[in-house]
Amino acid sequence: MRDHLGMGTAATALLLLVSGLVSVRPAVAQSGAIQGVVKDGSGSVVAGAIVTLDTAAGAGQRTTVSDDAGAFHFSAVEAGNYKVTITAGGFAVWTAAYVAAGSGESQPPVNAVLQVAPESSTVDVTPPTKEVAAEQLKTEEKQRVLGVFPHYLVTYDPHPAPLDARQKFQLGWKTIVDPVTFVTTGIAAGIQQGRNNYPDFGQGVEGYAKRYGALYANHVSGAMIHHVVL
Repeated sequence: MRDHLGMGTAATALLLLVSGLVSVRPAVAQSGAIQGVVKDGSGSVVAGAIVTLDTAAGAGQRTTVSDDAGAFHFSAVEAGNYKVTITAGGFAVWTAAYVAAGSGESQPPVNAVLQVAPESSTVDVTPPTKEVAAEQLKTEEKQRVLGVFPHYLVTYDPHPAPLDARQKFQLGWKTIVDPVTFVTTGIAAGIQQGRNNYPDFGQGVEGYAKRYGALYANHVSGAMIHHVVL
């Protein structure tokens, strides 16, 4: 985050400390994953295939698209059995039931081999980009460093779908109104007050309010302008 308000050394150090914590990649509480490769009957990879993941009980659904190497990956999957369905233009629907989620190294990949669809079959293969992005957005909105600090503006999905403007502002807004943001801003303002940084702000409630407002405005500009607009 750029220091737009020319903050003092102590405040800058504190913000750098918080930024350093936020930049740490958090350990995902749900460590399971389901991944695999989509190929056709000749062994060639199939890119752009739509891969859908359903819970065994039908309680939830996630969707992604295979990349240029035919690979797909679902991260942060809770333990359990899942149904994997794959569709692609010109191929029959491929389904695998009771696919178990496991850690990346121990879980064998799902090897999907698509068969050519009969002449009478038609499959709509338009990638639901907005729906995929919305599903990935739900995972990002739960990300917290050390289980505390919000970390919504980063995705760890290897094949992220592009977000539209509304979805970007949704993440930025959720970051700046998070309760932890208000608490850390208040702590930083208190440290500035104790050290009498920016003496023109004065002391007392008024001085604290000015320091708090300046710090919060700096955080908002960093999140909304740097991460969202630019």
